[in-house]
Amino acid sequence: MAWFQGDLPLGMNRYVFGAETEFYVENGINPIGEVMVGRFSYLCSPSVLIAFSPISIGSFCSVAANFHCVTHEQHPTHLATTFPLSDVLGVPTSHGGVIGLNGQKEVTEPRPITIGNDVWIGDSVTVFGGVTIPDGCVIGAKSLVTKDCVPYGIYVGTPAKLVRLRFPEKVIEQLLELKWWDWSVDKIRANLAFFETDLTAFDGRLNDLVRNPELAQSA
Repeated sequence: MAWFQGDLPLGMNRYVFGAETEFYVENGINPIGEVMVGRFSYLCSPSVLIAFSPISIGSFCSVAANFHCVTHEQHPTHLATTFPLSDVLGVPTSHGGVIGLNGQKEVTEPRPITIGNDVWIGDSVTVFGGVTIPDGCVIGAKSLVTKDCVPYGIYVGTPAKLVRLRFPEKVIEQLLELKWWDWSVDKIRANLAFFETDLTAFDGRLNDLVRNPELAQSA
C-alpha cells in the first residue's frame, strides 16, 4: 500500500498542508528554525536540521538517516580560541562562537542551504551552510558537501566531488524543463512508461514519453 493511500511505515509521521502537499519525517527529527520541505519528500531519523538561515528541501527527495544539515556551525580559526565563550561563560564576544552569527545568535552572514527536487541523500551526509544541491543530485553515503553541486550530478567523498552526471546533458536539460515533480499525482500515475525508461542512453525527446492522465485513462 502506498504511503499516500494508506498507513505509513513504522515510525514515520505524515505532515499535510493541503492537497498533494504531504511530506514524511521519522520520529526523532526535530528541526530548529526555518526548515521547509516539499511534497512527498521523506527524512529518516536520526538527523539534525538547524536553520539559523533557511533550509529548503524540495519535492520527492529521499533523505537517509544521520543527515546533518546546519547552516552555521563553522567555528572561527583566526582568533585565540574556537570555543563559544559567549554561550558557555557569558563572555560578551561579538560572535556567537560560529562564523556568521553574533553573540545573540542573530544572523550576520546568511548561509541558507537549498536542496532541490528529486535529490537522493545517502546515510551520514553532512551539508555545509550556504550550499545548494540542485534538482536530481545523488549524494553518496558519508559525504561532506562543502560547495554547490550541479543538477543531476553524483557526488561522493570528503569533501564531496562530482563523480559523473546521471544522464547525458541533453536529457538533463529536458528533465529540468519538464519539472515532473510539479505534476499532479494523477499525471504521475498515468506516466509509468516515462518513469521506467532508462534515460542513461536515451536519445530522443522526453516529451514523446509523456502522456496526460486523460489519455492514459482512455487507452
